[in-house]
Amino acid sequence: MSLDDKNPFIFIVFTSIMLGQKIKRATLNSSFVSSTLIIGVPFTLKNNNYFSQPEKIYYAAIYHNLKDSIYFISKRLTADSNSYVIVLTSDNKIMGYSYLDFKKINQNNLYTESKIEKSNRETFTVKLFYSPKDNTIRSNVVKNSILQDQLFNSMSNLSAKNNVRFELGIGDEETYLYANADAKNMLKIGIPVNIHLYLGLNFLKHYKLDFRYGILYAYEDFFGFDAVIFFKSNLFHSNFYGKIGADFFSNIGSGAHGVVVYTDDSGEVTFLCLGLGYNMSKQFNLDITYYLPFINRVYGYEIVNNYLNGYLVSQKYDNVAKSLFSLGFQYSFIL
Repeated sequence: MSLDDKNPFIFIVFTSIMLGQKIKRATLNSSFVSSTLIIGVPFTLKNNNYFSQPEKIYYAAIYHNLKDSIYFISKRLTADSNSYVIVLTSDNKIMGYSYLDFKKINQNNLYTESKIEKSNRETFTVKLFYSPKDNTIRSNVVKNSILQDQLFNSMSNLSAKNNVRFELGIGDEETYLYANADAKNMLKIGIPVNIHLYLGLNFLKHYKLDFRYGILYAYEDFFGFDAVIFFKSNLFHSNFYGKIGADFFSNIGSGAHGVVVYTDDSGEVTFLCLGLGYNMSKQFNLDITYYLPFINRVYGYEIVNNYLNGYLVSQKYDNVAKSLFSLGFQYSFIL
């Protein structure tokens, strides 16, 4: 293939949104190098037919190392039309090229970004600001190793193939704590202020990891912050899903109905969580979850003053979590 054969698939076409983002990133990059285009043809390219009219060609060397060089070429095709191309040479041989499609960013400057690849699959990412008025080019060239490109392509293919996506979400729950407090078993009903933030990772279409952090309130003496990890799986390719996880709760609650409650310094409880949910939509779901404490069931203690045989006696009772049950919802913002 010669440089005279322009193939449409090698043209770089930008959408206006992507162009604006790339221009912003490029502007912030301090590694741009300025060059002035000169008339003529680089020695390496003189034997190519595309450069047989050196009087119509301006060029600048925008990259050079021990083996590789990249040239920016502006060729006057007609009186009012130019063709722009970058050419990669290695050991004085043409190894690749790419025609450029510039976008106007203001009255005096054009911008484009392109990639050029060697036969060994090494690639160069080239960003260019071109000012035709004063014939100057500002360039940024990054050489990507084969390993970097393979890793990037593998991750991209994995993401596309397995439908990997991230989510952010917010949720709330109504909680019910079954505990032994003051030497009595009782059901403690919380108020729905269990606000949590979620970070979710969806993968392989039917699976999800949820990381949650927020407030857990089941009663005045069982109140604090918790960090949770859930693994979720769709059931039978339906909108129903099951989940299993672990909740790491740290209690800071106190003061239940006039009885002084002292929270242990080690008032931390770890729960094993099992649940069932339903996806109302891609962003909204409802679920029920059962929490079973399996590390340190004691979340605090109470000291109660009672009269025994006419004497005031202080008695200490451990507060022991036996189980927790919640009804909740989650609203996710898909990234």
